[in-house]
Amino acid sequence: MSYIRDVIDQYPGYIVLTQVGSFYELYFEQASEIAPLLRLTLTRREFKDYAIPMSGFPLGQLQKYISILVQDLQRGVVIVDQFKKDTAIDNDPQQFGRKVSRIITPGTLIDELFLDEQSNNFLLAIKFPEKLFTREPDPDAHVGLCWTDLSVGTLYVQETRLDDLVSSVNRLHPVEILVDDDVPPELLNTSQWHKEFSHFQQYLVKYVKAKRHKTIEEYFHMFEHGNSALKRSFQEFTAKEIASLRSVLQYIENHLPDSPISLEIPQKQYPQNILHIDTRTSEALELHRSLRERFLKGSLFSSIKRTVTPGGARLLAQWLSAPSRDLKELKKRQKIVLTFAKNSPFRADVILTLSQIHDLNRIVQRLSFGRGSPLELVQLAHSLQLVDVLKEKIEEEMESSAQAKRSLTQLLDNYVSKSHLSEEILKDLDEEAILLEMKVQEEELKREINPAVVEKKGRNHDTRVELQYIVREEASPILMRLHKKLRQLESEKIELQHSLNTRLVDTGKFKEASLKVTLGSDYLIHVRGGTKSPFNEIESLLPNALETSRGKLTRWLDMKEWRVLGQSIDSTIFRIKAEEQNVIKELRRKVISNSMALRQIARTMEYIDVLSSFATLTVEKDLVCPKLDQSLELDIRRGRHLVVEEGLKFDLKNFTPNSCSLIDSKSKWVITGPNMGGKSTFLRQNAIIVIMAQMGCFVPAESARIGLVDKIFSRVGFGDDLYNQMSTFMVEMVETNYILQGATKRSLAILDEVGRGTSGREGVALAYVTLFHLLKVNGCRVLFATHFGKEIASLLKRDGVFDNFVFKKTGVVEVNGDVVIKHDLQDGITEKSYAINVAQLAGYSPGLVQKAHDVLNYMESNSIL
Repeated sequence: MSYIRDVIDQYPGYIVLTQVGSFYELYFEQASEIAPLLRLTLTRREFKDYAIPMSGFPLGQLQKYISILVQDLQRGVVIVDQFKKDTAIDNDPQQFGRKVSRIITPGTLIDELFLDEQSNNFLLAIKFPEKLFTREPDPDAHVGLCWTDLSVGTLYVQETRLDDLVSSVNRLHPVEILVDDDVPPELLNTSQWHKEFSHFQQYLVKYVKAKRHKTIEEYFHMFEHGNSALKRSFQEFTAKEIASLRSVLQYIENHLPDSPISLEIPQKQYPQNILHIDTRTSEALELHRSLRERFLKGSLFSSIKRTVTPGGARLLAQWLSAPSRDLKELKKRQKIVLTFAKNSPFRADVILTLSQIHDLNRIVQRLSFGRGSPLELVQLAHSLQLVDVLKEKIEEEMESSAQAKRSLTQLLDNYVSKSHLSEEILKDLDEEAILLEMKVQEEELKREINPAVVEKKGRNHDTRVELQYIVREEASPILMRLHKKLRQLESEKIELQHSLNTRLVDTGKFKEASLKVTLGSDYLIHVRGGTKSPFNEIESLLPNALETSRGKLTRWLDMKEWRVLGQSIDSTIFRIKAEEQNVIKELRRKVISNSMALRQIARTMEYIDVLSSFATLTVEKDLVCPKLDQSLELDIRRGRHLVVEEGLKFDLKNFTPNSCSLIDSKSKWVITGPNMGGKSTFLRQNAIIVIMAQMGCFVPAESARIGLVDKIFSRVGFGDDLYNQMSTFMVEMVETNYILQGATKRSLAILDEVGRGTSGREGVALAYVTLFHLLKVNGCRVLFATHFGKEIASLLKRDGVFDNFVFKKTGVVEVNGDVVIKHDLQDGITEKSYAINVAQLAGYSPGLVQKAHDVLNYMESNSIL
């Protein structure tokens, strides 16, 4: 109890789970606080002069409760495990010791079953310049970033500008962020120091103390590469990147004190190679979650996802958050997608093979941490066999045409077969026995959780019937010798059982005589008879046996011959199991020694999965290959919004395509039209087409030419930000200003209804100066939807810049006073917004609709507003 109290005090804010036998237990005030949240029974541990609150659960339920504590309650968990000390005294009360084996937080999850296998679980460290918060924000200040997904072992570093920090964080969506403890919390997650920092509210931020005296070289043991390779790689990193990397490595080392740690060489990411999408734009375009329900369904990710492997889904999510600006890489992806799209049988064959491959990266990482199961070794082996099969399929396809050879050859550039490793694993491990053993373990877990649901076996239950030998005896000479010995001993047991049957059943007329191992590990003979059985003659029938207990019609006997034989059998089984662990340990070691090559294979499979999924999407949705270049043009013919189109099909409706041609001096469009006319959809669809194109995906259009975009900005959402005391209009102005401050000539800005949240004249003035600034200062490509079309056109003419803009309007037809919206864009400016007609569609009563028309006519005739 004293030790547990010390651990609780040492880790403030963390929940301490202590192993006691087959349970994990909570104590003191933590038991009182947490037991009700976990729906556990709160009890007390009594001592002579006092009692301590306690609660607990069986070991087998650890995953369940860690999930609740870490993911749902966002609490750190300290695991205190029990271990046996080296002592010669069997009943020594101090024979078990306890120590902290692991500290679990959202960012340090490794092999937990509840981890979403299709999403990355990023832990991110941010290193700010010293004394940054003592002065006004410098948008160009350099900030170091390092992030890792421990479950797959990947590690990245990047240096970014302060103004781009929040966009970078949003791109990663980390589950946990580390910052130095000298960073003022009140400045980091509010807008009072930097307008963008309020977005940190949505993340779990930890303030950690850095060990500045420890050099980066002292963490080299945490990597699977040699020191020379690490030193070469680290030479490319900036001081800020090294500092953030050190912070991540220190945190991992502190939280996994008993685990071997194996990470990949950190990869440096360059901001100039990425299409930046800020938080607001990602949400407005519903890239990963729908705007209203916040569900995956209704998002772009959901609409385009056709991947069949967990790693492929993770890579797709990364590409969607950070599309590429590497023209060479994008054209390479396009060629591969085209090859898959052209040959449906080949594509189907590849996808079927991929779907059977397990999550190689996470398996390798679990094995590196010493946590992988024998079944995962088998899954790894089968997956490696399938990878070889896939390689052969790709090579066959490459022989079919010159185009296929050119596009697919790079997929196999870094491929090295690991068939020898898969063969050795499958030769040594018995998959069927592994599955049977898992079934037995599941039954034991059921018994542990609820003993009442399992039939009570009694004290004579022979535990050996549940044993499975999961390693084939041919795997080592020691196993072969031990199994031979075990077979000999089992033969002797059969002979002894036969002798008992002869003497007690055949001669003595007892009903049954059995060799038993009790739950207390006593080797006894159980004799069962009837009312006429000669129990008083047992001593003469078995002269070397001693009676240990008796029932009305049963006897328990201790016989040296069975005791020695039984102990020999159990000792041999124990040695077999120990040698099995040695074989499994050696297989793990061989996997770990090949981890770099295995991770490369995993990356290749993920890459193929995403690109083949793009081909599937291309065929399903009638997509086209966009022409990408370094121009500043955006020319999309008959483009479509993939997500909206998908939703309309459920209602048996067709989507109306529209073209967008932002070219040369006509790169800024002003779009007018009624509410419900599709202006916002048009804005979003063009941004989404750019994002899909810069992922290497084909796009929903008749044709598309896209000059690579560096940043996409949007001002299309609405809503108050009450936490930061900002009204809807203030949010609108902050977001618009963000675009004006950050957009470059290569950017794409989509703005919807700027100025709508205030009075008419002031709204027009703000909308106009926004457009004027985008023309004269930013010079970016612009799609600007507004209800102030006529007013803005007049002001543009006044300033002599009208010819720099293209005015488009949504097609509308009036039939007998009713409005029919055609959703197609036409040249010109909409004369009115048809807001009253929309109100009528929404259910306004005829009287209110008529009254609104009267008011409108009065204001128009009297020039009000």
